[in-house]
Amino acid sequence: PRADRGGGDYAILAECVDSSLSIIHSISYPVKGIMANSAQTTAPLSERTVLTFLIGQGFFIGASLTLLYMTANTLFLLNYGSETLPYLYIVSGLVVAATSFGFAALQKRRSLATLALGVYGVFGAAFLIARVAYTESTARVLSFAMMLAFSLMTLLCSIVLGAQAGRVFDVRQMKRLYPLVLASQILAVVMG
Repeated sequence: PRADRGGGDYAILAECVDSSLSIIHSISYPVKGIMANSAQTTAPLSERTVLTFLIGQGFFIGASLTLLYMTANTLFLLNYGSETLPYLYIVSGLVVAATSFGFAALQKRRSLATLALGVYGVFGAAFLIARVAYTESTARVLSFAMMLAFSLMTLLCSIVLGAQAGRVFDVRQMKRLYPLVLASQILAVVMG
């Protein structure tokens, strides 16, 4: 309730965060009768509800990746030129490999909901910082970092989205429904 949180913009933000956490928690832990929170059991979410959430998430991931790629690629080519692309790809390959191993280790120790919030939170904060910190003097470093962030975001967001779908759908549902989730990402890329 707003009265408990002090009201105003903070209360609205807190309610949104609470709702998002509740949705992510319920989708990330499908145990016979999905738990909305640890204190209270609710009816399982319908297949349609879960699919709608995953399609929306896939769409916004696709839109974010498209906007990031267009911006990062343009800035990178303006600051470094195309002759530097091979070096970027080598560094990107090393960073993605190291991140993959680190993320695999984290998956053993953290819940999917925590990892999902962490991935989206880190990328959101990184983009906000990049936008605020972008100046002519930081353009080279930030354009390189944004290209690396694109590779990492593509990898980690795909892992999180696939893991969420794998937890809520059985094999038959995955074969039938996951292509719709991926199609939403493709649609966002085409629209971008």
